[in-house]
Amino acid sequence: MKNKIKVSLILLSLLLSFNLVACGKNNKNNEKNNSKEVVEVSTDKKEDSKPEEKKEENKKETNKETNGEKEVVLYFSDENAEYLVGETRKINNPTPKAVVEQLIMGPKGSKIFGVFPENTKVIDIEVKDKIAKVNFTKNLSQELNGNYSSITSSQLMLYSLANTLITYKDFGIEKVEIAIEGKKINLFGPIDISSPVELNKDILK
Repeated sequence: MKNKIKVSLILLSLLLSFNLVACGKNNKNNEKNNSKEVVEVSTDKKEDSKPEEKKEENKKETNKETNGEKEVVLYFSDENAEYLVGETRKINNPTPKAVVEQLIMGPKGSKIFGVFPENTKVIDIEVKDKIAKVNFTKNLSQELNGNYSSITSSQLMLYSLANTLITYKDFGIEKVEIAIEGKKINLFGPIDISSPVELNKDILK
């Protein structure tokens, strides 16, 4: 009888120790699984942050493109009224008309001078077959027959206009014509412009 009790006690102790070992293994497995889940969650967060960073970069690039500010060289008279000197100016979304209007406003730097009368106004500019037809109001015609009638004044004005439009390559302009109130003119002061005006590099300083 005593032997049976001893055997049964031994069996119970073995069962208890087996259960304890099994529970320990289960706890370790659960801890491993939980750590894996934490790692997976953290990696998901990193992956989610990447698209947000890309969106921010795309926004920056879009803002740069929509700004549309470009550098344009405007040509003005030197201090001796002999040559044209280029002045670089930043213009938002430059169009031929916007550039000529900036040209009429005159330079911002020193020792260079505007060549157009202050009351000069551009009606419109039409570009066709690489030729820009610049349409002015009649004020310019009056000035060309008055205070700006000299060969020097007319020449500086004419090539200030032509060189500014032609050298800005984005416009694709190679020649310039001038009209007053929609009607093409053949004389710009004393200068014959019956043929379209081309780039004049000789007058550039």
